[in-house]
Amino acid sequence: MPADAHFFPVTRHHMLPRPLLLRRVVSQRPALTLIHGPGGSGKSVLAATVARTLASEAGSIDDQAGSALWIELSDADTSPGALWQRVAGAIARAGLVESSSGDPHPGLREMLVSLGRRVVLVLDGAPAGLPLDTQRPLVTMLEEVPDLSVIVTSRRRPAELAGPKTRFRLPVCEFGPDDLALSESEVAQLLAARVPEIRSTEREQAAAHLVRSTRGWMLGVLALIAEGEEAIAGSRGRPAQVVASLIEATITSGTPAEHRLLCATALFEQVSPTVLERMLDVSPTEAQILLERVIDAHFGSWLEENGELWFHHQTMVRDEIMRRAEGLVGADELRTLAGRAAPAFASARPRLAVQAAIIGEQWDVLSELLLQGDIAPVTRDRMPHRLSDVPEHIQEQYPIIGAFALIDEYAFPKGRIARLFSGLRVLASTGLAAASEEPGFPGLSATALRMIVSRLAGNESLSVELAHRLLALLEQFSPEERTDAWIPLQSALRHAAVTFIHADDSLAAEQALAPLLNWPDRLEPKTRAHANSLALWTAAWNGDLITARSRLVRCEQLREPVGWAHSYLGAGYRIGAALLDLEARQPEAAAEHLDALQEHEATIEHWPHLVMLHALITESSGGPGPALERLERELHRRKHRFGVFPSSQSLLESLRARLRWQSGQRIGADRRKRTATLASVYAAMSRGGFDEASLTVGALLHQPAALRSPRIRTELLIIGAESARRAGDTSAATARISGASELLQALHLGLPMRALSAESAGALALLAPGLPVEHSIAAEAHVLVPLSKAEARTLQSIQHSGSIEETATALHLSRETVKWNLKQVHRKLGVRRRSEAIRVAREAGFIHDGSDVDGR
Repeated sequence: MPADAHFFPVTRHHMLPRPLLLRRVVSQRPALTLIHGPGGSGKSVLAATVARTLASEAGSIDDQAGSALWIELSDADTSPGALWQRVAGAIARAGLVESSSGDPHPGLREMLVSLGRRVVLVLDGAPAGLPLDTQRPLVTMLEEVPDLSVIVTSRRRPAELAGPKTRFRLPVCEFGPDDLALSESEVAQLLAARVPEIRSTEREQAAAHLVRSTRGWMLGVLALIAEGEEAIAGSRGRPAQVVASLIEATITSGTPAEHRLLCATALFEQVSPTVLERMLDVSPTEAQILLERVIDAHFGSWLEENGELWFHHQTMVRDEIMRRAEGLVGADELRTLAGRAAPAFASARPRLAVQAAIIGEQWDVLSELLLQGDIAPVTRDRMPHRLSDVPEHIQEQYPIIGAFALIDEYAFPKGRIARLFSGLRVLASTGLAAASEEPGFPGLSATALRMIVSRLAGNESLSVELAHRLLALLEQFSPEERTDAWIPLQSALRHAAVTFIHADDSLAAEQALAPLLNWPDRLEPKTRAHANSLALWTAAWNGDLITARSRLVRCEQLREPVGWAHSYLGAGYRIGAALLDLEARQPEAAAEHLDALQEHEATIEHWPHLVMLHALITESSGGPGPALERLERELHRRKHRFGVFPSSQSLLESLRARLRWQSGQRIGADRRKRTATLASVYAAMSRGGFDEASLTVGALLHQPAALRSPRIRTELLIIGAESARRAGDTSAATARISGASELLQALHLGLPMRALSAESAGALALLAPGLPVEHSIAAEAHVLVPLSKAEARTLQSIQHSGSIEETATALHLSRETVKWNLKQVHRKLGVRRRSEAIRVAREAGFIHDGSDVDGR
């Protein structure tokens, strides 16, 4: 029976339907479907499922309304003539046309048209992919035969078929490695079918382990499942047998030169022939020959826009090679290979260059790489070889490495004290201090590093001083010098802006961002996203909502780098957008922005602002009491891990003092603090010291923070008016509330009104009739946001069953949907525990005491 007839590859095992992927096929009705990814990623399995789906659109496959043909290709079959011969032969052997001799029909196009039915061709697995002179006629054939659909599987993305010209001519559906990767829920389905003895309560945990171990690689998942419960449960024993056998076969049949190449390819996540030439010290031709010998199913590859070919191993394969690498070539050889790779990676993969320099112990090269540009990724993924793991004596000998090691330590903190001592050690380095005094680019780079280190160590005065020095140094650069050093300058300016934002100096932050915002076309995508994100945050936090809204539109138009808005680069965007939503009295939308940062929140140094926003969101639904509880809980959780600028600390203390006052707590005088703050105003109000509070406000209104920040000035005027009113000074109260009202209306601000209760706002509105009393805290506190029907039904069912699993079954929902609905319920009701949510929802009439989960 021919392998390329309409008989598909089969398996006796249960296979996943993958409905989300098939839904894309059904909705797009593609003429061409591209499925590309490394070996073992499930391309053929998906191709078979897609082919049956497309063929069945015209009717049942069994009644021959549509036909799907499977053609397994070798490299010899990919020329235009050979390919069409295989297609014609497959049609004839499948019995779709009469053929007495078995020879292919001479006119393939006429043959396909004459069939009068939908035909789906699967061209599976040509190792090197389809050449261009085959891809182009294939597109023409698809244009001329409307009932023909083609599915192409390959390890590399076919450039011509996936390009815009083809998409203009044909409907194309494309599935890449990310689409092929199995999700946790899909792996759980596989486990249920293949290992039914695993209890349902353990299946989710096992699925999560398998996805972490394999990154969703289908071959890896199936191999680990085949190994049995020990591997599924998380045993750290031998790798999957199928992977071990694959690598063993490669090593057994290979030469020492091929072993060296295999180890070189596995040292890093990605590698190109150009990099391998440098690593192996061979000619381009020799490198290409070695690659062709070694490339097998465990190698994936892709072609970048500049024509450079890059390769990567699947994670399990790479881990298995590295487990054997030292025995194959020796530790010294691995260090040599890595050291040679560092300069080769520098331009195309700077982060890999840093990794290579660390592995190869090339400290001079590492220092140069760190100063060349921004090596931070879009996401806070932990690199396998971290700068903070570089030996301390090396960090002391190379202060640049020491400074970047501290920055790396902040991204993945071990503890505040350790980081503080590291920061002090770097700041005390005479080499870095001396370098920061030099003119030109070396002085600017060292200044930027000292600024970042001092900021992470919590030294606000030094950090701000160095940020101003950085801007001054930049002014001394000629246009040519700025052009030559533009990439590292982008990073320095972004960090200067962050320093000023943390110091609550929005004007200086705008000054630092101006060169980046004024020349957007010259920016890297990452810098463009980060600069616009910080600019939105600056304007929104300062109280300039008109500018903030225009910047919000700009941020939402940015498409590169992919995923930036959900990474730490998007922290400023999320903070600014959340603040705008709170101003618009939309706390749910604000919370969604903060939720997008949840996985990064522990490592984002902007945590004081995130904590404040979380408290304000809680206040919107629950009032000052729950907001205070959340604020104090977050501060307690972080106090032993993080330092903070005095300016940010002052913001937190002011919010905490306001919430304590509004919750009815009395705040004692702090004899240790001699400077007046907004927190001390609220403290005096809580003790009934209205004259003291009014006098303090008068002094604060003349300080720089109030003069440069409309938001701070407005809040001071409002609480100053209230303190003066309660002290009986109607004249001062009228002047202050009138000024506040003008600012609130001109800038469309609302949050500063939370300093007032509804009663106080009403009294002050008699002095300033335009005062927006609807934003006062009592107008929003204790007003619960209604639950949606889905949320109410979910909570009702949880009340009855007490279990997420049973609720999901009863409501025909996924566990993830049930969890999401519960999360929204907790947020709307301002509670933390499920029992609290049920109690509050009952009291509000959102659910009832009965057990009717359908809500009838």
